Amino acid sequence: MAIQNGDPIPNATFTVMAPDGPQLRTTDQIFKGQKWSFSA
Repeated sequence: MAIQNGDPIPNATFTVMAPDGPQLRTTDQIFKGQKWSFSA
């Protein structure tokens, strides 16, 4: 399933490196309320 223009980013949880070590983040924590442009 491809993401189309205007579609929300699917919910996912992933690990990111933070100053105090690896932490879990959700797509909402990273992207909510922002507009992003992705290309492949």
